[in-house]
Amino acid sequence: MSESNVEHFDSAGFPLSGRRLVEASAGTGKTYSIAHLVLRLVLGVGEGLDFSTPRRIEEILVVTFTRAAAGELRGRIRALVEKAWRDLRAGHSDDPRISALIDDDPERMKAMLFRLQRALVNMDEAGISTIHSFAVKAAASFLFETGAIDDVQLSHTGGERSERIVTDLFRRLAASTGAPGLVYALLGRPQLEDFRKYWNRVKGDSAEVRPALPPGDAWEVMDAVVQAQTALCQAHQDLADEWSQAFPLQDGASDRAATKAVLVEALGELEDSPVAAGRVTNIIKYIEKNLALPVDAVAGAGASDYFKDLAELQVPPGTTGPVELLVRVRDHLFGLPDARQEVAHLARAAVYRTLVQARAGLDLRDMSLDEVITLINQRLDRDDTRPALQAAIAQAYPVCLVDEFQDTDPEQFRMFKRIYDTPAARAPGAGLFMIGDPKQSIYGFRGADIFAYLDVRGQVASACAGGDKNQGIYDLDTNWRSRALLVQAVNALFAEPPAGDDDALSFVFKGMPFTAVRSCEEAAPGRIRDYRLGGESPMGDEALVFIGHPAERPEKAELNGDPLKRLYARDTAARISALLDPVHGAKTVGADGEEQPLTPGDIAVLVRSAHEARDIRQALAQPDIGLRSVFASQRDSVFSDSEVSEDLLLVLMAMDQCTDRRRLKSALATPLMRGFGYGFDELANIEIDDDALEAVIAEFGGYRETWLRHGVLAAINQLLSQPARRLLPAIARREDSDRLFTDLRHLGDLLQQRDLDCATPEQLVDWYADCLRDDSHLDEDVRRVRLESDEDLVKIVTIHVAKGLEYPVVFLPFFFMPWNTSLDKGPPLYREDRGDHWQSVVEFGGDTTKVTRHLERERLAEDMRLLYVAMTRAVYQCHVGISASYRNSRAPQFAASVWGHLLALPADENGAVPDAPSFAEIRIALEQRFGGAPGTVGYAVAGEVGPVRYQAGSAAAQALVPALPAVQLPQSHWRITSYTGLVRGEAPRLGVKDDDDGNAPAVEVAVVEDDSGWADNIRFALPGSANTGSCLHDILETYALTRAPAGTGEPAAVDLGEIARQWVTRYGLETPGLDDTALAQAVTTWMNDCLHHPFEGTCLDTLFAAGCAIPEMRFDFAIGGDGITDFDAINAALAAAGQAPVHRYGPISGLMTGAIDLTFVHDGRIYVVDYKSNTLGRAPRFYDHAGMGASIAEHRYDLQYMIYAVAAHRHFRRRLGERYGFDDGEFRFGGVYYLFLRGMGLADYPDHGAWFTRPSLESVERLDRALAGDHHE
Repeated sequence: MSESNVEHFDSAGFPLSGRRLVEASAGTGKTYSIAHLVLRLVLGVGEGLDFSTPRRIEEILVVTFTRAAAGELRGRIRALVEKAWRDLRAGHSDDPRISALIDDDPERMKAMLFRLQRALVNMDEAGISTIHSFAVKAAASFLFETGAIDDVQLSHTGGERSERIVTDLFRRLAASTGAPGLVYALLGRPQLEDFRKYWNRVKGDSAEVRPALPPGDAWEVMDAVVQAQTALCQAHQDLADEWSQAFPLQDGASDRAATKAVLVEALGELEDSPVAAGRVTNIIKYIEKNLALPVDAVAGAGASDYFKDLAELQVPPGTTGPVELLVRVRDHLFGLPDARQEVAHLARAAVYRTLVQARAGLDLRDMSLDEVITLINQRLDRDDTRPALQAAIAQAYPVCLVDEFQDTDPEQFRMFKRIYDTPAARAPGAGLFMIGDPKQSIYGFRGADIFAYLDVRGQVASACAGGDKNQGIYDLDTNWRSRALLVQAVNALFAEPPAGDDDALSFVFKGMPFTAVRSCEEAAPGRIRDYRLGGESPMGDEALVFIGHPAERPEKAELNGDPLKRLYARDTAARISALLDPVHGAKTVGADGEEQPLTPGDIAVLVRSAHEARDIRQALAQPDIGLRSVFASQRDSVFSDSEVSEDLLLVLMAMDQCTDRRRLKSALATPLMRGFGYGFDELANIEIDDDALEAVIAEFGGYRETWLRHGVLAAINQLLSQPARRLLPAIARREDSDRLFTDLRHLGDLLQQRDLDCATPEQLVDWYADCLRDDSHLDEDVRRVRLESDEDLVKIVTIHVAKGLEYPVVFLPFFFMPWNTSLDKGPPLYREDRGDHWQSVVEFGGDTTKVTRHLERERLAEDMRLLYVAMTRAVYQCHVGISASYRNSRAPQFAASVWGHLLALPADENGAVPDAPSFAEIRIALEQRFGGAPGTVGYAVAGEVGPVRYQAGSAAAQALVPALPAVQLPQSHWRITSYTGLVRGEAPRLGVKDDDDGNAPAVEVAVVEDDSGWADNIRFALPGSANTGSCLHDILETYALTRAPAGTGEPAAVDLGEIARQWVTRYGLETPGLDDTALAQAVTTWMNDCLHHPFEGTCLDTLFAAGCAIPEMRFDFAIGGDGITDFDAINAALAAAGQAPVHRYGPISGLMTGAIDLTFVHDGRIYVVDYKSNTLGRAPRFYDHAGMGASIAEHRYDLQYMIYAVAAHRHFRRRLGERYGFDDGEFRFGGVYYLFLRGMGLADYPDHGAWFTRPSLESVERLDRALAGDHHE
């Protein structure tokens, strides 16, 4: 069926039977059309329906992608049914579709009113839900009713099963010998986290895997990997034996001189031999060295001249003798790297099949939502269960409408296709109706598969071409969202090329052609308000504005990511401020002449990442603009993004443990409890005044009592309303008070709901702490930040969140830098066009250029869809940044971007198209594409519009609590921070040690032969992670505490092995090849070596036994004092100490907090110690002074030890008084040790593993003054 035969969608005449595909471009009224189809089904009127057999609302299944969309659909359907009932009773309607239903036949009218009233009464029973909700209901009901399964309790809480399958496979591979162990080695012996990241996206799909594997069970298939590796090793050994037998030996070893003589003579007999006689010795050395190595260690061809000579050597066919053997050995050795890779690719294919088969198996007691759909499909595939299951579901829901059909995955479509692939589905008012828009398929990361849609479209098109009247494709062709000029601009931008030019299709792949839509203003003038700018506005009022780079020919450095983003972020902020100018800004005008100025909430900036959002927010917040904004993304969570979420946890902990002084102090120190002010007098007061402490205990005890009696939300409200604390007025004075109140209400609601399921407050606190660490188990709609309090803020929204929404004015500043395509992030999955369907292919190895080309094409197609979604959100005007760009100052990116695909750039005098075009060249191509329609497209350059300081109108300035006086306090810079917070520019995360190693993979270093003996040593086999670091830290801390002298004055006897076993078990450490017992023993030996590592004439064990050490010395000291600490002063102090500056994120005051792993006194000198489990390399040699120093500089541990020195200096100066002097007291500051545990305690490396420094008194006191807020030198 040609595209010209796609039928126009008419909701009144659309045939409601069979299988129909409706394509609804952006803004064409899809949701209203669905509601009208439901109305027709309920009434039984129109083509494809029988008035005598209408559908009850409970018989109509309407499914969509998200709960929010399902809720909107239900509301729209209810509203339309209610309006139809009212209008039919009145006998007239302002809706032409309802007006057409009014009939002169009173009996017919009476029947329709009855049906509408029945639908309203039963609306709550309507099958309007998400696809997953329908699947769960179908599994729980119909599978039992049909006998498909018996006595099984289904659950949709099995979302962790997928990750568990990957983890179990890793453990089996890493801990096994034989085929699984070989596969693990061929994968490169990855760590668990790297293995998970790569393989987690594998599903139980039907992809074609390359290289091909023999059929069979996945574990049996691994034998094919063993066979391939064995064959490679055998060929290597055979050639080694043949070589040693072909040439003379001396004392059982190779006689290289004699071998050279034989080869030189043989090469001399060849005509034009490329191998010079002087290079034969090097060739022999290379061959004999590599033939003696195992296959995995053989190096391929190098860059030396003799490699070049050897590569060019050819022998005539039929040649025998030394030269022929030389050529065969050369081919083998030069080809070994590729041959090893082929076996490694085979191993990856085996792992892929193993995961696919594991995920295909279902555990009915623990199923994810996707697996419920798989279960239904399995039963629909079976001849013994399919007929009854089809009949049961089709009887309950004779008709199904699938909204957002482009976002379904193959399993979901297969489920609906099989259910409604019956003769009954062709009856009037029965069938499957799929409504969506392939141009808006942007949720591939959540499982949506555009190629599944293209397959369905192709099947329906083929059926129509064959004359099947029960199938059809329809489109909605009127845009009801945007003004006519913008509709024209979008039509021109995405217009398809002439027929036959498949490489230039706007949306890349066949099957989703762009069809121009009409503006609703043609049929309904005045429906959309006029858009105007002030007479002296520096901006144009064109519908689509392209903003280019201001430089005539920018340098590469100017076209890199960060400079470009700063330029366009600043320009976007200035343009937004100009639109909001109260005199010359933008306004809309209604048909009656009523004017409405544009407000911040009318403007959306669409981005792709949180980094882009941050750049825009910072630009808007600059003093010369002063605009507030809110960021909404798919990942935006009230737990991770709210300013008060962690404060609330500390408050709840204090309520629960109201007699714990430390809990109370932690709560009182939070900005929330201090009313976001500067002071912390209450903290100091409860330290010196027992009555004050008792009063706080009683206060929080009262909150706990309220919690137990009335719920946690009542306790939170009681605290916020406490008159003595005045927290509500303090929050109301904040500029972002509405945001804070909304977040507190949101968190309180979630806590109250969970509180109903918790037996004790401790359980609720634990749940809340878990959510702060990871809230991925919660529904996306539940955890997403609520935006109802941000209606008057500029909206910064990811394109994915913006889908389905509309905004008067849209900015798209950064959509000219394509994202990277990588083969290393997961199995390389792409699709091949097989004519009648798109085949998924997973290709390990092969032609990587071809694979990359496929992936780049799919990435481009997705970018085109994202661009379409972004531009069609606008009602009046869309501003688009456009520029050439470079990746890392080297690779130009314009050709790979959507603009390189859409635009035909002008060629130079030599016929070459520029790879980094100027804006003048880009503009020529844009003008060629758009033509000259006035008012449609405008052009501007970044930076030409100056900023305008925003002044909120009266509506925006209204306080949330009007009764409170409008007192404006300066923004609070008080916070609890740490060295991590200073380095990263953020507050420390709860529950994370500042000095733990991160979860980044260990540093990869070149392995030399001398290091091979360390590969299995526990020091280097144990993965580098925060988990490992915390475990080793706790082992040493526990040992120190238990080893210290007790009342007898004698050191205690301590079982280090038992301590290690307990902590290793608790942290779940694991390493390939070792069971739990062996691992604990290995860690015990390692820690014992560290405890006896000599430094300063002593060792840790001696210090612990003497009681001269304080493990985990926590500190809190004030920063900023009565003022504010400035980062210029901090950086000046660091520069004086020879250290790099720290990131600036604004003024700061409050508390510096942290914990020093160990403080000890030796010979009157006080030392601070920090344990490090960082992996600097896989052998002891990497842990010398230079290697440790490089790691300290890289991770900014230099800043950490300066802060520790300041903390120790302050503490001992206060505790010891005159007895302490940094350089010359009875007790002096000895210095700082960083103990890199992986390099300590090795007899052959006595100087490795312990790094020492002693900062000067001047540098410590200068930083102390800077942190204290004393900026005077």
